[in-house]
Amino acid sequence: AGALAGVLLLGVSGAVAALGDTLAPSSSLAEGLRQDFSTTAHVLVRLRLLHPVLALAIGAFVFFTASAVVRVRDDVWVRRWSSATLALLVVQLVAGMTNVALLAPVWLQLVHLLLADALWLALVLLTASTLAEAPEKESDERASLQPAVGF
Repeated sequence: AGALAGVLLLGVSGAVAALGDTLAPSSSLAEGLRQDFSTTAHVLVRLRLLHPVLALAIGAFVFFTASAVVRVRDDVWVRRWSSATLALLVVQLVAGMTNVALLAPVWLQLVHLLLADALWLALVLLTASTLAEAPEKESDERASLQPAVGF
């Protein structure tokens, strides 16, 4: 629940950061940082610094959660969705850093958004597979259906 809430909050901060990048584009990374720390800059521009900070903190929490859930529930689908979540998280962080380095071109913002959606879906499916009831073993089920024979 905490990882889902964190990723949701991260998505909101990402929307604010994208709006800040659109309203006040920078010609260099140094100029963008000056705008972020300027007291006269618009609040949306100053808030765009919050997104990378949250991304690192929430990303670490999601990484820990997706790694730990496999130890708690050893299931094939949990392992698969955990691996997908971890892989998408790493790719998403690289895309985010590239987005900052390239001064947020629109095409990369769209890729970053697509990866965010994929990460959200993987995390939801990881949560669902973790909370799903474990299927009963077929041999246990057959054994419980057979009558006990006492000779």
